[in-house]
Amino acid sequence: MIEGRGYDIVYGNDNIIYDYKESDYFQCIQKLSYQISQLPKQAFYFIFGFLIFLNISMLSIKESFQKH
Repeated sequence: MIEGRGYDIVYGNDNIIYDYKESDYFQCIQKLSYQISQLPKQAFYFIFGFLIFLNISMLSIKESFQKH
């Protein structure tokens, strides 16, 4: 087992397994939630509008495949 940057690398049978510590996940989620809380209100409207547009686009693609 080799110590890496915040995680351990385990070698065996040509497989590499990255074992990250739980604190790494918690810090990442905490940082992401802080960054999201700092967004202006208009950014949420933009993101929500993009997701609605993406949903409609996927539905239209699905319908075009069903017609044939």
